[in-house]
Amino acid sequence: KVVLLQKIVKKFQNIPNTGHLLIWLQRVALGIKNDLNFEEPICKLITAQEVSLWNNLWLKKSLSNQIITQKIVDQKLIQDLPEVISKREIELFKSIYSEGY
Repeated sequence: KVVLLQKIVKKFQNIPNTGHLLIWLQRVALGIKNDLNFEEPICKLITAQEVSLWNNLWLKKSLSNQIITQKIVDQKLIQDLPEVISKREIELFKSIYSEGY
């Protein structure tokens, strides 16, 4: 599983506009307790890195200082992720993408 996941991540890492795919691949990696490095900014939050998810330079300093992105990840939840992604976890997207098909 780990070798296959590493190959998939390597293949997509340098292809533009694959951010959503890399987020899902990170979810798979977390479930199998593999610490792959993902360059997608939102993926870096798992390692408690401070990243800029959006340009907030236009905000007043007092407001931009309140946005601390590294605190939006629940590390306890990450540690307890199961290896198999449950149907419930992906059902949120079912109705959005299946309409009209």
